[in-house]
Amino acid sequence: MAQFICQMCDSDFESYNKNAKYCSQSCKGKAYIKHSIKKCKICRQEYKPIRATSKFCSLKCCAADKKNRLVLIPLFLSAQYTDLVTIMEFLER
Repeated sequence: MAQFICQMCDSDFESYNKNAKYCSQSCKGKAYIKHSIKKCKICRQEYKPIRATSKFCSLKCCAADKKNRLVLIPLFLSAQYTDLVTIMEFLER
């Protein structure tokens, strides 16, 4: 059995395979994701996405975006707030 260092998480591990590169299937899967680095839509932090269509670096940023949309969308759809000035006054409160 030989000692190796995982190329993904830098942890030490042992393996009988002389060509081992990763300590687990999880690290191997992360290494094979080939999406380019993106900037989070909310916090502007750079991250490596798991899916090509992702827009957020974390669930926290995703929730923040949903919270923002839940507040603003009903205002624009409501007949009571059709005037942009009224909407801006509401948001300033």
